[in-house]
Amino acid sequence: MASTAKVPLARSPSLLDNNLSASNNDLAYCHNDQACVVNTQAPVVHVTVGSQGQGQKLLQQACLISFKDQLAVVHTTTHGLQVWDISMQQLLFQWDLPTGAPAQAITSALYCRGIALVESEDNACLLCVGSSTGKIHTFIAGSAAQIEHHYDLCHHTSPIAALASGHTSSTTTNHIGSHLASCDDNGAITVFQAKSAGGFETKHEWEGHGVPCIAVACKSSTLIAAFCDGSVRLYSMDAGMLKTELQAHSRMLSAMAVHPTRPLFATAAEDATMAVWQMLDADQEVDCKWSACWNNALITGIAFTGRANDVAAAAYFSDEICIWTVT
Repeated sequence: MASTAKVPLARSPSLLDNNLSASNNDLAYCHNDQACVVNTQAPVVHVTVGSQGQGQKLLQQACLISFKDQLAVVHTTTHGLQVWDISMQQLLFQWDLPTGAPAQAITSALYCRGIALVESEDNACLLCVGSSTGKIHTFIAGSAAQIEHHYDLCHHTSPIAALASGHTSSTTTNHIGSHLASCDDNGAITVFQAKSAGGFETKHEWEGHGVPCIAVACKSSTLIAAFCDGSVRLYSMDAGMLKTELQAHSRMLSAMAVHPTRPLFATAAEDATMAVWQMLDADQEVDCKWSACWNNALITGIAFTGRANDVAAAAYFSDEICIWTVT
């Protein structure tokens, strides 16, 4: 199926899972040591910024986050975390991982990966960032320009692959909820609840069995988890139970995204296929609403854009982002 629109890129996306983030008509992705932002309605406006500081900092993820007062670009690197304004002209916050791997490190490669914004039950806004050590670093975020490292949440024993919350980049922190979902390279999944700015409570957890979970997403009371083997599992966050499992793709999954307002989620795989899935009822029954193939593309990211029926995809070494209208 041919795409309905194409957005030209000045830099091609890196070969990373979930390498595309959307907020209405803005799209963000990683290219080596640069974060890139492009607007689908004005594709000639394309801004990039190299990572700041000493040494090359290869990016692991770029995410558009809507803080209380502004939309910002949050990206994680092999050194830590940076927050930029949407114009990519002003560095609002930078935090570096502690130098040197700790004695109990589970990997010799240090990096941050996984970004989510949650609101605790006492109304504190918390920016959460995963890392290769298995720790989730939490920051109190009064605004995009007022961020302070708070403490580290130590629970996982494998590198964090992704984080998720009820937040989408098109919503404010008044509606994001207090649940934080995390997954790691061993396939373990945990759901935390932010009780206060000072602590998280473990609500549910599912053991990993060696198949990496590459993405998680929260949609109402449902947790959606995508795995490298092409499977997608839907859990009830109320009951803490697996409700549905489907074989979404025949090859390794590379990306997943949820629709900001509708009961839809999208998946993409290394075999160049994409699909949009509809959650039909409270029992998490799922139906394939749309599927397509981007021939000869190694898809690295998928996202729903500002138009209600549009889904965008990015691919490694491609000079364009393609957009399809889902019918």
